[in-house]
This record gives sequence, C-alpha cells and structure tokens, in this order.
Amino acid sequence: MNPALSLAERTALMKAAAGDDRPDLAIVGGLLANVLSGEFHLADILVKDGRVVRLVEPGEALDLAGVDIVDAAGRHVVPGLIDPHMHLESSSLMPDEFAKAIVARGVTTVAIDPHEFGNVVGLAGIEALMRSTAGLPVRFLLRVPARVPELPDHLETPGRTIDDAGTEAMLGWPEAACLAGDISPNFILSRDATQLRRMQMAYDRGRFVSGYVPQLPGRGIDTMVAGGVQDSHVPKSVGELVANLRHGLHALLTPRPGRFEADSFAELGGLIRRGVIDGRRISLCTDDVLVHELLADGHLDARLRMALRMKVPAMAALQMATLNTATLLRRDDIGAIAPGRHADLAIVSDLENFVVDEVLFGGQRVAAEGRCTLTMARTTLPDFTRSTIVSDMPASAEALQIPVAGDRTAVRCNVLVSSHPKTLARKDLPVPRAASGAASSVASGCSAVPSPRAPITTITTSSLSAPTMAT
Repeated sequence: MNPALSLAERTALMKAAAGDDRPDLAIVGGLLANVLSGEFHLADILVKDGRVVRLVEPGEALDLAGVDIVDAAGRHVVPGLIDPHMHLESSSLMPDEFAKAIVARGVTTVAIDPHEFGNVVGLAGIEALMRSTAGLPVRFLLRVPARVPELPDHLETPGRTIDDAGTEAMLGWPEAACLAGDISPNFILSRDATQLRRMQMAYDRGRFVSGYVPQLPGRGIDTMVAGGVQDSHVPKSVGELVANLRHGLHALLTPRPGRFEADSFAELGGLIRRGVIDGRRISLCTDDVLVHELLADGHLDARLRMALRMKVPAMAALQMATLNTATLLRRDDIGAIAPGRHADLAIVSDLENFVVDEVLFGGQRVAAEGRCTLTMARTTLPDFTRSTIVSDMPASAEALQIPVAGDRTAVRCNVLVSSHPKTLARKDLPVPRAASGAASSVASGCSAVPSPRAPITTITTSSLSAPTMAT
C-alpha cells in the first residue's frame, strides 16, 4: 500500500514536469534501464522533491541553470534494488549499519520479517525496531510475523507471544506490506483457525499473504493458493519454480546451497531467452545473509550478479530485482524510474558485473564508490531489548552432554532430518567414550553446542535406515 501524496505534493510534481518550476536535480547522459518498457534507452532524469518528474528524450533542450547535475554519461541508470523477503537478525547488524552496507550496493528497499526479534522482545520490540529505521537511506517495509511463537507452548518457550490483537495492530502500520509466510505450511493445509483468521486480517487491511510452499504436490499448492497465499521463497529447482508459477504463486528465488543454485539460474536464463517462461512473476531475494557474506559478496546485488553471470537476460534479471518485486509488494511508487515514483536509483559502470558507482535514495546522493556517504546517528533501541538471554544452565559443552549409563555403545535418538519438508527419524547413534573409557554423551553429532573444532554431523535422508515420519 502506497503512502498517499497530498494534493499540494502532487501539484508540485506536476508543475516541475510541465516546466513551470525547476527540478531539484537532473541525472544526465545515462542509459536508462527502463524496466517498464523492457528497453535500455538514453534519457535525462529530472527529480523534484525526491521523486522523478520527467524522462527527457535526447535532443530536447533543457535549462538546468541552478539545478544539481549528476553526470551519468557512459553508464547505466537502474532502479534501486528491492528485497522482498529477508531477516535483519541474520546480519547481526543494527539497522543503521545494515542500511549503510546495502545502500552502497544499490539496494534501496527491503521487506523484513523480524519474527526472531519478536520471539524475544515481542510487539513492543518490533515496533521499536521499525521506528529505529526512520530517516535511514533505505526503505524498511514490514513483513508482519504470522505467528510469534510459531509452535505451541509444549514445543517452544519464547520470550514473548504476539496475539491476534498484536498481529492486527502491525498490519495497520504504514510500513506493513504483508502477512509473512515463514511458518509450516501445515498451519494452512490443516485450516488452522488462528492462521486463517490472521490471513483474513491481512486481506481486510489491503495487505497480501506471503507463504512457504516447499515441494508440495499440485493439490497442496492449490490448497495454499486457494487459501490466499501469493508467494513462496523456497523453490529449489526450475521445475519447482515452474510449478509455483503455473499454480498462481509469485516465485522468490533465494540462491543458497541446495536451493536454486547457479545451474538453476543458467537453466532459467535459457527458458527466458527462448520465450518459454515469462519472468514477470519471479523475484530475487536474500532471506538470510550473514555479515561476513554481506561484506565479502554483497546482498541482493550478489543474487543479481549470479543471475547475470548465468546468462539470465539483463533486463529480465533487473526486473526480478526491482519492478516485479514492487508489483508483489503492491507498491507503484518504487521499482522503476518513471514520473511520480521515488527517485531511488543506482548508477552502474559495469552492468554485467553490477558495479555500482553512485546511489540516490529519494533524490538524495547517499553512496559513492562502494561506501555510504551520509553521516547518520547510531541506531538506539530501548533498554528492554538488551540483556534478554536468561538461563540457569551453565554455558559449557559439558552441561549439554547427556550421560549414558552402563556399557552401551549406541542409543536410539530422535533426529531432525535435513530434508524438504523436514522429517523426524529415529536412528541408532554411537556413544563416544572419554579417554578413561567411560561413556561421555549420547553422540558427537547430537550435542547442542559442539566444540568449535568438532565436526558437525549432518544426517541426510539417504543415511537413514529407520522409517521417517513427517512433522
């Protein structure tokens, strides 16, 4: 939902577009990535009050005396990138530091789902987090957590709980984009009353409902979509992506090990080039980016580079990171460089490798040469969001070991299997023994907090001999 312009604001834009008032800024000489028409074409871009007011064709005389000029000659001008699904907590950064890191890479809007934050500090904490993003050079939208906590009390012990009233309140915030979908699909497939009630709250307030649709068969996808789910961020392959599109989902591509990796982008690029797949309902997203990954590889720009490197057509790849996502988020004021939209844009010297030279946010220069150029106050959060870890358990590896009586060499364990969907299995695991020969714990692969030097055992479906049961 777009924040409405006042009549006075809209009139000011019209006057600048008509030539009755001077623009504040002009980006001249650049090759515009016009994600609306699907073209790359020369155009000068005029900006007033933080919004684009004109695209000027080559050859038209302009009087730009007193106007701030950005020379983009020889470079591409692209819309600011938009991430539709991410978790700020994964970055371990406060909003100000996170904004500085991503805006220098051309990312100007993110839709965050702070359900992990909410699990600890609740509704008041999420409200404080969103308020702390005001004035930053990145637009923070809210994916309203659908369930905090996700699981019942006998399975999860959260710090806070957000009830229907809290969910409804968040859906009414101006930053709210959707009801987030990071929950088990079983809540929807089983027609859980709480989940369906909150989905209806979202639609009643003009928000859409995001989803999580991992490798479900056609009947499962159809049930989710019929219930109102509109996207999924977990397609692992082109086949699953196509199934999502066929059944009405907007597909969010989240490349990571085991999920839509480089070879999938190469396959998708071929399908788009041959006109087999329409890419308008495909978006790129990050989901989770750790701070060292962000600093070394980038954020949404890294996903865009992967798509470009794997020969997804440049215009289609840019649309997946801009216009397609704005359309999903129901925002027609971002996602493209066109009159009336926010002047969020990046000036790129090397499109194939997406090398960002300069970034503008709301018509203001905010980054250059890979660094945020703004000086901003540090993000502060209320005291109740600090010192939240409360536990009587000693912080040691020994405290997490499970003693085994007698001379048993193996025990039967419940194991959460790394698969889609997740499954629970029972498996016989060996009991490691201390140097004295005494049993020390259930199994090295089952310790909740292994030694930093200890290998972490991942049990895959293929290694299981016992039957599995879906959770």
